[in-house]
Amino acid sequence: MAVPAFGASGTLGAASTGTSISPALPSRAAGNLLVGIVATKNNATHTWPAGWTKVSQTNSGASWTVSWAWRIATNTAADGPPSVSWTGSVANTGQLWTYTGNDGSAPIGAASAAATGTVSPHTSTSITSTRDSSLAIYLDACATNTALTTPSGYTSHVSSTSATSVTAINSGDKTVTASGTATGAISTAGGAAAWVEIQVEILSPFSVLGMFSEHPVTMDVRRAVEYK
Repeated sequence: MAVPAFGASGTLGAASTGTSISPALPSRAAGNLLVGIVATKNNATHTWPAGWTKVSQTNSGASWTVSWAWRIATNTAADGPPSVSWTGSVANTGQLWTYTGNDGSAPIGAASAAATGTVSPHTSTSITSTRDSSLAIYLDACATNTALTTPSGYTSHVSSTSATSVTAINSGDKTVTASGTATGAISTAGGAAAWVEIQVEILSPFSVLGMFSEHPVTMDVRRAVEYK
């Protein structure tokens, strides 16, 4: 079974003012999962373009809001750097990155409620995996340009700061072998400013064979599936 893994990140986008941002696309292959974060120093609604699934948007205080979205890459011009817009010209930032080995139709499993705060450390609550061989990731965006420490057991892949927008975007991951496993709450030391942090499960491809247990009644069915 394929196991989701970090692929590549695009260049951080950042501006001291503006009403939209188009983060650069990372290198990718058709079927890879594209994940994007956009953050602005206001509470205006972020509008992601068609083809992207906006999962959530969370305000932290009156002048920091973070949205994230995903798309299955086609590796064609249809992907395009997404233009995310809002009302009110403010400092903003955004970044895209990819994962490989993901479910190609419904790649997102469990997700925690977004945690918010204004001081260090940044925290997020545990999620419970819903499929074997998942990848647990954390997403964090902060309204100051200070990178986060990496939680125990995780590998940091995205740690981007900008003096232009005075912001930071961070993400890391760890493999979760078995369905029903708790990832555990995490705490990351970093910027003492408004922040949003979320844990998310990225699913491996669904396996029909994984539905069958190793006992005589179902083994015949399993063998029939394998034979085909």
